[in-house]
Amino acid sequence: MPTNQQGKNFAHELTLEYIRQNSLLRCSESDIPKQIDYIVKIENIICDCVEHRFHDIKFL
Repeated sequence: MPTNQQGKNFAHELTLEYIRQNSLLRCSESDIPKQIDYIVKIENIICDCVEHRFHDIKFL
């Protein structure tokens, strides 16, 4: 069984990979706040999916 920290690490790695593959950090300075909001939204979706798949993992 994965631990809570393993689940968090896995979700974080998935988020970083998504950011990298979709070049989400390549934007103008004025677009940075919008991109950060989008990245947070994506990270929340990924965390929810990881938590759902590993139902015993509880995220903070």
